[in-house]
Amino acid sequence: MKKGSKGGAKGNTSPIDQMAEHKLMLVDLLMDEDSNMVIVSET
Repeated sequence: MKKGSKGGAKGNTSPIDQMAEHKLMLVDLLMDEDSNMVIVSET
């Protein structure tokens, strides 16, 4: 995870980056849950 790489250049991107990272994390969790559920269903 790259933190503060571009945040230093523009302060306004800090909250946006945090939101983007949070959404990506949520998507990853959902993807993991879906894959796990699929695996559980298959087994």
